Amino acid sequence: MKTSTHANPRFLIDGYNLVHALGFLHPRQPASALHEARLKLFDFLKGHFKDEAHRLTVVFDAHRPARGGNPDQWVRGIHVLYAVRHQVADDLLEILLASESQPSTVIMVSSDSRLLKAARRKKVLAWTCDAFLDFLDRKPENLLKKPEKNAQDRASLSPEETEHWLREFGDLDNDPEMKKLGDLYRFDDASARPIEKKRKKR
Repeated sequence: MKTSTHANPRFLIDGYNLVHALGFLHPRQPASALHEARLKLFDFLKGHFKDEAHRLTVVFDAHRPARGGNPDQWVRGIHVLYAVRHQVADDLLEILLASESQPSTVIMVSSDSRLLKAARRKKVLAWTCDAFLDFLDRKPENLLKKPEKNAQDRASLSPEETEHWLREFGDLDNDPEMKKLGDLYRFDDASARPIEKKRKKR
């Protein structure tokens, strides 16, 4: 067993899959409800990620771009793609996964078994929508902020700097919030699947 370690994760999100998981869209609603559901999703994601929203790419099924716009858009700081040249969003998401040059920095968010399998083949971390929502519920406020020093910087720290940072952050192992995240996001070594706890209904 090992815990996922993404310092600056990027999220590739199956848009309507997450919309349904959040209850923003229900069967038998008119097509006009799709636009409102997407806006609710953008507001929800922006509220959680704030200035880090640029780390999100959300892909939607579409025969044409929303409101006649470009199929490649930025909405509230979120990268939004409409799969207008593909039968379904899954096709475009698989292409994006296959072309990913840094798979270890990406987390795929979908409850679709086809996409979860495709992500694991590429060695991209795969979360169901419920696992992603649990992550947002539990994350410390600064979890998605860019670290001030990367691994290369840390390797070149002076002894005095090392001692300083150990004093500042040496007690994080005992921090209750960090312990909860470690318990929640442990992964199967073979498949990189999150071991999810039973989720309460929203």
